[in-house]
Amino acid sequence: AAADRETGNLDLLKGSLAEQLTPRELLNRIEEAYRKPKPRDAALPTLEAAMQSLRAAQAKGTKISASTLSGTALLVHGPMLHHELRLLVKAGLTPLDALRAATSGAAECLGAAGKAGRISAGGDASLVLVEGNPLEDISSTERIVEVFFHGESVNRGNLIEKK
Repeated sequence: AAADRETGNLDLLKGSLAEQLTPRELLNRIEEAYRKPKPRDAALPTLEAAMQSLRAAQAKGTKISASTLSGTALLVHGPMLHHELRLLVKAGLTPLDALRAATSGAAECLGAAGKAGRISAGGDASLVLVEGNPLEDISSTERIVEVFFHGESVNRGNLIEKK
C-alpha cells in the first residue's frame, strides 16, 4: 500500500469489493490523496525487505497475523485484506498459511481464539463463502458468494451504496 501511494497506483481502490462497499465520497477523497504522491520515506522498508522479514519470522515459528493495519488511513477493510493475502502468498507463504494468518492467527493475536478465527462449536459463526478454491488461487477470496455474521446470512445488497 505504501508503494501504491508513492506511485499513485489506484488498483487497490478499483476492486469491485472496494467500489461496492466504500462510500463514493470516501473513495473520491482517497483517490485524490493518491493522485498527490508523496516521496518515499527512506526509513520505510521496501516490499522485498518486508517479504524477507516475513519469511524469516515464519521460519523462526513467529505467529503471523494478517490485516493488522486495516482501518488506518487509506487502508480500507476488506479490499486491503484480500490484497494482503495475495502479498503473503507472493512472499512465500502457502495459501493455507495466508488464510490462517487472516483467521485463526489473527484471532489468537487478538485474544479471541476461543470464539473467532475457526469454525467450531461455540464459535461466533462468522464466515464467508467464496467462489473457487483459495487454496489453489488465493485471489478467489475476493469472489464472495455469501457472508454469515454470528450465524446469520448478511444481505450484502443492503450494505452496498446504490449508485
